[in-house]
Amino acid sequence: MSATERGRILHRMSVLMLGRAEELAQTEARDTGKPLTQARNDIQVAARYFEYYGAAADKLHGEVIPYQEDFHVAVLHEPYGVTAHILPWNYPAQMFGRSIAPALATGNAPVLKPAEDACLTPLAFCDIANEAGLPAGALNVVTGLGEEAGAALVAHAGVRLITFTGSPEVGAQVQKAAGERLVKCVLELGGKSPQIVFEDADLDGAAGFVLKAITQNAGQTCSAGSRLLVQASIHERSVQKVASLLRAVGGRHAGDGPRLRPADQCETEAARGRLHAGGARERRAAAEQGMAQLNQKVAIVTGAAGGFGEGIARAHVAEGARVIVADLNGPAAAHVAQELGAQASPFTCDVSNGPQVQALVTHCMRTFGVPDIVVNNAGTTHRNQPMLQVDEASFDRVFAVNVKSIYHMTQAVLPLLRERGRGGVILNIGSTAGIRPRPGLRGCEEIRHARSSRPNAPTHRCKCSP
Repeated sequence: MSATERGRILHRMSVLMLGRAEELAQTEARDTGKPLTQARNDIQVAARYFEYYGAAADKLHGEVIPYQEDFHVAVLHEPYGVTAHILPWNYPAQMFGRSIAPALATGNAPVLKPAEDACLTPLAFCDIANEAGLPAGALNVVTGLGEEAGAALVAHAGVRLITFTGSPEVGAQVQKAAGERLVKCVLELGGKSPQIVFEDADLDGAAGFVLKAITQNAGQTCSAGSRLLVQASIHERSVQKVASLLRAVGGRHAGDGPRLRPADQCETEAARGRLHAGGARERRAAAEQGMAQLNQKVAIVTGAAGGFGEGIARAHVAEGARVIVADLNGPAAAHVAQELGAQASPFTCDVSNGPQVQALVTHCMRTFGVPDIVVNNAGTTHRNQPMLQVDEASFDRVFAVNVKSIYHMTQAVLPLLRERGRGGVILNIGSTAGIRPRPGLRGCEEIRHARSSRPNAPTHRCKCSP
């Protein structure tokens, strides 16, 4: 088939999609649980992909490169042949257009593997492809579970290119399988997208933007604003504004995201259907129950007079926990505890000193009871300087605060958790960066590669029994 005819078929597919846009949007919304307004936009985007690549199909040309006499050097663009396309559940319509349209435009024979729990719209698009005149066998669909159908497709000897959108864990498996056969592999994997707000920002406008970034498409977007970093001076106000908007969203399936208008019948059914089908409702309930379990829990946070430690202490109090704010800087710890109110108590402690750590735990028991959560956040380091200029006392101090403190806290807390019989959590955030060579600390070539293999932020979740 000529490139021109391929382009015409893709254009017809675009026209047919737009002609059935509302029907397809209803299917997309019910199948994925996304707001109907978002589903309508996704159908328009999918149709636009086919329109664009349909127009580009006969405009992809090779190249003739001038060279020496008696030589003819040309660059030819040839199809891969059979290509595999594994789609996620959050954007099945859009991903179908973005992945399948260019594959067909360039003369490939794609095999589509949609998400097992969101495949209705891609299947409807395949019916449209038949109606538009796409030859039988030019586009194929394999439905089923990823670990079965997806794995078989990736491992098939006839597949010459693989595209995958999904989690980093599965993406690594796909890439490994492709590498073993020397097959080209294109991955789009999930990630984190922090939003940053400074004190000179319009906080009302920023709160609305933050809300939309995490709730649009029901929060299922690879670029969703899943983290929020705010300047300390506006922390409380920012949290209050965003939380207020989020509470207004609760219990609704908003058709236009942060506009928060009442959901129509289709959108409500779509949300409930998706939550039930994917088990998300149960997972959400479990998460909310887990959050509620912080109520009246007892926590010790070291290094809590500032920085991350202070933030951790404040977050625990906000969730209902009672917190010991421990820090070597006693006045600063007292200031933080005073701001947190009756749910917090300060304690001055050098975490490298075993008796002081024991006194800290004793203070916790007398004030709030046996700790449920211990966050070993306290840490220190020497100035970044050549290793030969670091004296032994400084090195020992860094090691004692960052590493030996974990030993002291475990010795003091773990017997109490075992005696109580219901376990607890010990979280170690202390960095070992201060005790291993790094740029600026390497004194000679002999120690250039003498790097500690200890993790930078060791974390342990302890389940204790009598």
